Amino acid sequence: MKRLAVFLVVFVFGLTVVYAAGLEVKKKAGDYDVLAVLEKNPPVVGKNAISIEVKDKSAKPVSDAKVVVEYSMPPMPGMPPHGAKRNAEFKNGKYAAVLDLSMRGAWNITVKIEKGGKTESIKFTVDAQ
Repeated sequence: MKRLAVFLVVFVFGLTVVYAAGLEVKKKAGDYDVLAVLEKNPPVVGKNAISIEVKDKSAKPVSDAKVVVEYSMPPMPGMPPHGAKRNAEFKNGKYAAVLDLSMRGAWNITVKIEKGGKTESIKFTVDAQ
C-alpha cells in the first residue's frame, strides 16, 4: 500500500511539473533567433509574464534592441477591441514584460524587435483559460 501511495504522489507531482512548464515559441525574425516563453501554459486571464531571448546570427544575445510586445483578441461582433502594448525590459540576458489578458479566448501576440532603424517581428496565438 505504501508503494502505491508513493507512486501516486510521484505521478501527480510529475504531472504538475509538466503542466507548470511555460509555453515556448521559437521563431526567426529576420537575422534574429527569438525564443518567447510565457510563464503559464496555458496562459490565464490576468497577468502572464513573458520572457524573450533575442540572439544574433552568431548566437550571441542582443541586449541593445527595443523590444515591444503587442497583444490583442481577434475582433468579435458587438464587442470593443481588447489589447495592449508593453515595452519589454532587458535584464538577466532576456527581455521581460507582463501581459494582462482581460478575458478567456484566443489572443494574437506580436513581438517586435527594433534595432538600427530596422524592425523585425514574430507572431503567434495563445488561448487564455
